[in-house]
Parts: sequence; C-alpha cells; structure tokens
Amino acid sequence: MGSGNGANSGIILALAVHPRTWCHICPMGTLGNWVSRGRGSLVIGQGCVSCQACSKVCPMQLEPYRYAARGVMGDNDCIRCSTCVERCPKKALSFDCEGDKKIDSSAA
Repeated sequence: MGSGNGANSGIILALAVHPRTWCHICPMGTLGNWVSRGRGSLVIGQGCVSCQACSKVCPMQLEPYRYAARGVMGDNDCIRCSTCVERCPKKALSFDCEGDKKIDSSAA
C-alpha cells in the first residue's frame, strides 16, 4: 500500500471534520476576491426576517441571516456573488461599496 491510501484517508478525515476543507486551498477564492473588488461587506438590514432564503442559494453555504443582529456579515468566505442579495424577498441585503454606494436588490 502506497502513500495514496494515506492521502485518501487524510482527505476523508478533513471532509468529515470540516466539509469545506478544500476551500482553504482552492484558487477559486482568490479569483473570486479579485472579481469582487470594490464591494465591501455584506450588510444585513433591519428588514431581515431570518427566512433563510439567502443561505439556500449561497454557493459557499454561508448563512447571512445569522448576522442580522450585527448588521454586517462577518464571514470571510463570502465571494460577494450577490446571489443572496438578489434572492432576499425583503430586500434586506446589500453590499457596502467604496464611496458609500450600495449594490442592492432594489436596483435590479
């Protein structure tokens, strides 16, 4: 048995401990960061009713509604794709942008 078995075991263990282990080494996060330049943090407005629609469409499996009390999502894994902003039925999500402009779902 070669080192392949050890690598496979390591991958399975890592996925069991943290399902998104690969996300910490995947170059997609870096590319996503470059594409999203100019967008700040995801802002969760007071209109959020924690319906969880945002988390159901998030490609990164994040849960923005959990940050409603803070008003800003504190998860660095957000790739700022705006899928959650577009899906929010209450239009409670937006991105802070440079110059205090916002990208929000009401602009669509």
